[in-house]
Amino acid sequence: MPDISKWNVDNVKNLSGIFSKCSKLIVLPDISKWKTKNVFSMRLLFEDCYSLMFLPDISIWNTINVKILDGIFRNCSSLTTLPDISCWKTDNVENMNEIFEGCSSLLSLPDISKWNTNNLNKKSCLFNKCSSLTYLPNILRWKSLEIKDIKYVIGTFLWSVFRTNYPTDEEKEEKKKDIEIMLKVVYSIGRNENRIKIFNKKFVKKYLGECIILYNNKIFPLNEYFSIDALCNNNENEFEIFLIGFKKISKPRKMLHLCNVQKTEEFNEEYLEMLAKKEKLLIGEFHNKLLYFFIH
Repeated sequence: MPDISKWNVDNVKNLSGIFSKCSKLIVLPDISKWKTKNVFSMRLLFEDCYSLMFLPDISIWNTINVKILDGIFRNCSSLTTLPDISCWKTDNVENMNEIFEGCSSLLSLPDISKWNTNNLNKKSCLFNKCSSLTYLPNILRWKSLEIKDIKYVIGTFLWSVFRTNYPTDEEKEEKKKDIEIMLKVVYSIGRNENRIKIFNKKFVKKYLGECIILYNNKIFPLNEYFSIDALCNNNENEFEIFLIGFKKISKPRKMLHLCNVQKTEEFNEEYLEMLAKKEKLLIGEFHNKLLYFFIH
């Protein structure tokens, strides 16, 4: 492709489909310098650029007059990331239908929850077939979006992802009630030990998938042993872990391998809130993080 980066597009109003169907195009010239202040349509601009590996920094484009963005990245199936288009001025955009549809390799999205969508009226299937995404920006912040429309906007495929990322207030309360056991256990560390037995084999076998271990604000699967390597080169003679379970466990202290146990104590919801604050998470999101581990 010739070096179109130097094109003067100052007076161009319509960029619709300019690279559409360029299915073998791998890279683009640096079109980030285009002056797009007068453009009103970017419809299908990169549609079906199946082989395109990355984009120039189009985040610096002036989009203040753009009204139509539908399908701009549709079927860019080789893109794994996008420029930070969260800073685009979308005040006048009316149509965003299928904007990321078919971006099947996209691993993350810029925080487009910052977009001004006050004039947006067409917004169907924005993330349809974005099969590699595991997290979505919280577009519930968009003033133009109603809760009843959210599934239609996101697309069926990512609906469960969105519900996991952003549970309703009622779901957050339910998840709080789901936690049945919260136990802090302090273990001693013997000299020259490579791993420490922390739980009895029968307990692990019975409750694997129902409980997790929290250590140093990191989540570990329930296991009979805990590797010293996981202690981040801890030089102390003891360490503490937290057992969190979503199933009622009778006589929980009987599950412990007591040889190394110094003390145990139950902790409560306030402690989880403190951990959540340390991770800069809302308590509902923290519960969600724990639940995500169990589900997957």
